[in-house]
Amino acid sequence: MSPMIAKLIAANTSIPVIIIGVYPSLKEDAIAQFNAMEWQKEVAKTGIPYMIFDNNVDGNKIYTHSVVNDSIVNSLKVITGDFYDQSTASMIDSRDLYMLLAHMGKRIMVFHSTKRPATNQTLDDYILSLIDMMHQPLPRNVRGIGLFVKASSELLNRLDTNLEKVCKKYGDPTVQYLHIQESDVQTMVSVIFSGCSEPADRLMMLRSRYDDIMSSQEDEVSILDDVSDVKNPFGSIKSMTHDPEELDLSALDL
Repeated sequence: MSPMIAKLIAANTSIPVIIIGVYPSLKEDAIAQFNAMEWQKEVAKTGIPYMIFDNNVDGNKIYTHSVVNDSIVNSLKVITGDFYDQSTASMIDSRDLYMLLAHMGKRIMVFHSTKRPATNQTLDDYILSLIDMMHQPLPRNVRGIGLFVKASSELLNRLDTNLEKVCKKYGDPTVQYLHIQESDVQTMVSVIFSGCSEPADRLMMLRSRYDDIMSSQEDEVSILDDVSDVKNPFGSIKSMTHDPEELDLSALDL
């Protein structure tokens, strides 16, 4: 339903719309894999920006749903501006966000952490490690980047915000916005990727899992024809019933 509802809202209002979906674990059944692939095809038809999260996480369902739901909530808080305030250093405003999310569009990814980068860790390495933990299919062909950093002046002064390694690995962006905010009480880093290509590798994993399940469900060839010509060792068995309306008078001929 989500692609249809999103298309209806986008076509009839001026409200920016983003579709959010969650891929199933590869441990789930064929219906789950099928639904995810069909959802992806419907989303592509709408042309509306979308985000994908992934339940293919080690652990039980309760843990998986908890960490994925937290990731979704934090991503939306980055988009809605809950985590960052006005800044005189460098600021991403609502127009910049609109360019990233609605204009660049396509697949959107948001990564967020409150963990302070290690003393000898570059911002590139910090973000690359963050991407691997965010329960989203990996980015491809990134076309827009929004980087948010809230930290002490000491930390801000030593971080290189150019993200050369990140761009080299995932794509050189057409636009790149930067939000720098000084804070002595909180450290926070968030990244928005937009204009990403569909997650081809993850989609092929869905298809492979679907094919494996369906191939194991194929009907076996019946062998009943091979056993249909056997005979009863007792031979023909006389019927133990007779028609009570017809008398057998053969005994009178004795």
